[in-house]
Amino acid sequence: MRLFKKFLRVGVTLFLLGLLAIILILRWPMHDPSLSPAAFAPRPSFDKLPKLRLQVFETGYSEAPEAYAVRGGSFFAKRRMTHGAVLIEHPRGRVVLDSGLGTGFAAENARAPWIQGRFAQWFFTPTLPLSKTPQFPPLDPKRDFFLLSHLHWDHVGGTLDFPDIPVKVLEAERAFALDTARSEAHGVYPHHISALGERLQGLSLQDKPYENFPQSLDLFGDQSIVLVSLDGHTPGSLGVFVNLRGGDRFLFVGDALWSVDAEDRPEARSRLAEWTSDLDKARARLVRQRLAELIAHSNEVTLVPIHDSKALEKVRKAMEKSL
Repeated sequence: MRLFKKFLRVGVTLFLLGLLAIILILRWPMHDPSLSPAAFAPRPSFDKLPKLRLQVFETGYSEAPEAYAVRGGSFFAKRRMTHGAVLIEHPRGRVVLDSGLGTGFAAENARAPWIQGRFAQWFFTPTLPLSKTPQFPPLDPKRDFFLLSHLHWDHVGGTLDFPDIPVKVLEAERAFALDTARSEAHGVYPHHISALGERLQGLSLQDKPYENFPQSLDLFGDQSIVLVSLDGHTPGSLGVFVNLRGGDRFLFVGDALWSVDAEDRPEARSRLAEWTSDLDKARARLVRQRLAELIAHSNEVTLVPIHDSKALEKVRKAMEKSL
């Protein structure tokens, strides 16, 4: 009995020390690296934008303590994070931004590294995958494609339900995913990449400044969908500007941000969240600063993190307004 009590005291002490360490990590002051003010490129012309239609879909959700998801958040509140996808209907084809969770959620996570797979099964709740959503239209492999912000498993899963549809990412992201010794430890499932095979295509940006980004790619050559690099969360994280005829402009930022505040400003992740989710922490912070700089300069741009249901709701409302 005496030995049992000793082990119990040691166990309780270690638990309390661990809890204290987590609290200190979450609350430790953080100072973002300074970013030299960027020169903004001349404003592009939006006179001849094609008509686009956007639809937002939720494929699942997860919940985390707010103190983990947001720097300075409450330890006693939960933050609900949606796992979304956005369909853009362009005259030249359909573009699907991210794909969320697919029908193979359970089987895919059973094959994942033990910690990642168990984490997904414990904290993620699939709802309705794209392939089972009645409002999601059929895709044509000759015209349509998925455009992924990055290749973490919770953004790729839905693509596996559409085995004939191309999947496009920045070339840096494709190269990162193929380096399985590096990427598997950072949220990329090798069996996802193997399943995609030759469908996975890399895109390269051009040396054409856009807003405060040094490189960009005008996807259809009409200024409606413009790609920029948001590397940091992963080496090839992608940002997607979508410019609508009515004047609304959205920048879909993938996981460069998890959320924005009531003023559409970037919300920083906790230190623990940075350590567990961002591959290049310093670069990810610089990207968040660049996004804040963009919003301060171009207030017509709305930032849309793919896990932020409130930001995605603004996209829905913009579409309703345009009808």
